[in-house]
Amino acid sequence: MDNEHGRDSVLGLSARGELMHVNDLDTPALTVDLDILEDNISRMQAFLDERKIRCRPHIKTHKIPAIAHMQLKAGAQGVTCQTLAEAEVMAAS
Repeated sequence: MDNEHGRDSVLGLSARGELMHVNDLDTPALTVDLDILEDNISRMQAFLDERKIRCRPHIKTHKIPAIAHMQLKAGAQGVTCQTLAEAEVMAAS
């Protein structure tokens, strides 16, 4: 089944990059619609850019280095880490 963004909503990638069906996920599981995530990051960065606001999002919001890197690629000025452990995870990614 296709969602409004054109992706098959019942298939996804595992942490190892393998294609899998949503029914095969161990639960509880977090699922993210990448099209919506990318759009949200882009819209937020555009909003901030229009107002000349520099952004340093907190990793603690999502605790996912890949999302932090998406925010940086979109224009974030850096990433704020609350703990040494968060900083170590970001530095290693």
